[in-house]
Amino acid sequence: MNLTLGFIAFFIAIVIPGILFRRFFFFGEFSKQFNTKDPVLHSIFFSIIPGIVMQIICVTFYKLSFGFESSYLDVFTIFRDITSDGTNGTQDSTKNFIENDILVFFIYSVCVFSFSAFVGWTCSRFIRARK
Repeated sequence: MNLTLGFIAFFIAIVIPGILFRRFFFFGEFSKQFNTKDPVLHSIFFSIIPGIVMQIICVTFYKLSFGFESSYLDVFTIFRDITSDGTNGTQDSTKNFIENDILVFFIYSVCVFSFSAFVGWTCSRFIRARK
């Protein structure tokens, strides 16, 4: 099995926030719903939707709060340049991202992970309180 950079980026951006959401959502007697005995593809499959929702919420909040200046086309261009073999050359937006914005991306990723865990925990407590 080959792990490509595209799969790793997809896993970090979408699957990990979904897994964190699910992990913090199930607690107490329901913690058995989230266990390590589940097949990996089962866990990944059920983590994609919450991960996408978390990314949409965080990107929207980031865009409104900090003025996200890049277009979505730039995001796809950067992703394509990073995951390609380098034969097509690197765009200016990718060079600018690597030189200036990579630290901001890591901080954003940590914030998304924290937000996912917090929302999972809050949703579970809210549902339990409302019965």
